[in-house]
Amino acid sequence: MDEIVGFVNGNLIRGKVLNLLSSQKSVDPERIAKVLRIIPSIADKTLSELEEKDLIKLNDGKYELTELGNQIVDYIKRVS
Repeated sequence: MDEIVGFVNGNLIRGKVLNLLSSQKSVDPERIAKVLRIIPSIADKTLSELEEKDLIKLNDGKYELTELGNQIVDYIKRVS
C-alpha cells in the first residue's frame, strides 16, 4: 500500500486525477484534461500510469476508479 500511495503522492496530477474520479463516477479523458487544466498528452500519460497500477479503468470511453483506486483515495484522505 505504501508503494502505491507514494506513487500517487509523488506526482500532483496523479492525485488530482484520482480526486476528480472519486467525486464523479466516470470522466472522459478530454474532460479530465480540461477540468485539471493540463494538456491532453500529459493527461493521457497520467491516465496510462494510473491504469497500469490498476487504480483506474477505462469503461465505455470514460475512466473510473477501480476498487484499489477507491481504497487508495480513501486512505490518502484519512492520513492527510
